[in-house]
Amino acid sequence: MGIPRKKKVLTESPPEIEQDSGLLDTIPNVPPIQEPVPPEVSQSDTFSSFEDLVSWFSEAREGLLHAHLLYEVHLVDFKPFHLTIRLSQKAPKDLPLQLQNLLKKKRDEVWTIAISDEIGHPTLHEQEQKAQEERRTTILQDPLVKSLKEAFPEATLLEIKEI
Repeated sequence: MGIPRKKKVLTESPPEIEQDSGLLDTIPNVPPIQEPVPPEVSQSDTFSSFEDLVSWFSEAREGLLHAHLLYEVHLVDFKPFHLTIRLSQKAPKDLPLQLQNLLKKKRDEVWTIAISDEIGHPTLHEQEQKAQEERRTTILQDPLVKSLKEAFPEATLLEIKEI
């Protein structure tokens, strides 16, 4: 056991630190906290194509809206802040409103989204399927692949991977 020690009691208040005393110079320079300012959206900051817009919905983790855009929306016309589309029968009727609300909420952009009866372009999914079929046809027409097919008639092309 040790001998109990007496506690030293301060009877005086600590001295005030003056601004120019040099003590504050030893404290690291920390910038003041500023409130985030939402960036102004210019024409160059917005989407340059319908595909960019659809990709953004995926990046924004809006899977259901992204899926609707891929599988159920036929593009009729695209301009920055203006979209004209034809919806498939499976698409929710309020899809344009959902898209507008999310673009306003997350990007602070006001978009005009019109529904049209025009046929428009195939959906992005249909376009991808067509591109894959064209790649498959091109590969199967290649002379090397044709010679392999002759040597191994039961062989089939199962999958195409981009390298």
